[in-house]
Amino acid sequence: MTASDTDSNAAEVASLSVRVTVLTIFAFGALALLVIPVSKFPGPRMPGLIPLFVAGIFFAQLPTAFFLILWFRRQCRRSLLLLGCTYFYSALMSLSHLVTFPGAILVDQPLVAVPEQSTAWIFAAWTNGFALLALIAVSLEDFSDHQIASNSVRRAIATALSTVLATVVIVTLAVAKLELPTLVTQDGFTTLSWGVRWLSIILLCSGICLILFVMREPSDLYLWLSWALTAMVFYTVLSAVGGARFSVGWYIGRLSWLVSAWLLFIFFVMQFARAIPSSVPGSVTPGKAPSLKSTDG
Repeated sequence: MTASDTDSNAAEVASLSVRVTVLTIFAFGALALLVIPVSKFPGPRMPGLIPLFVAGIFFAQLPTAFFLILWFRRQCRRSLLLLGCTYFYSALMSLSHLVTFPGAILVDQPLVAVPEQSTAWIFAAWTNGFALLALIAVSLEDFSDHQIASNSVRRAIATALSTVLATVVIVTLAVAKLELPTLVTQDGFTTLSWGVRWLSIILLCSGICLILFVMREPSDLYLWLSWALTAMVFYTVLSAVGGARFSVGWYIGRLSWLVSAWLLFIFFVMQFARAIPSSVPGSVTPGKAPSLKSTDG
């Protein structure tokens, strides 16, 4: 088989993968449309479910960030480092959401005393920050082939993760101290809240479109990321259509977010599962995991 035949087959496989991904997204969208008519129905008021939701997000996205950093150490691509930081940021912000959500830990009050609107603003910073960082990571992968020198990888990781940690602390403290405009009232979400949610939807959809329609032969990693971003879009839409906390749309949207959080984790587990049978018994250096098979071309 010639090199041109190999390239042609690879292009056909990539095109098929993109079509399957698009069809899956449309199927997910059709399911979300079926839920919209009942999204505004009030559901049971159960703030005690927030810790379970946060635990699901945290224990999916933190190891996902770790896997992405490991992959970055192998390939030295800036986009992978930023994508790892995206998931690290989201995992940390979930903890900020937990300690400021009324009733999540203590009855009818947050664990940390904050102004009434702080919970909503921390949540907005969480979702929009994740969407923005993911979009930038996808843009770097598509429009830039810049790699970090191998001797600078450890310093880059330490700097990036420290910056994310500092950002989360600063955002949380700033929101907790400032009197910010109203996003949530007893009657539901305000006009400003809708604007914040539409910004998140635009950022997420931009990332999806870059992966599916602009990126040249997107890898499996980014196709799975497009599914994760799609699930986040449906969370935002269903939650917004629900109109208030604890509505049916709010609950189903959170379930969609959990699906989003676990998708890349499942992707990496599958990559490790594929790598293990192909390794020769006894050939793996003690303390060293089998190498991941790259799907980034």
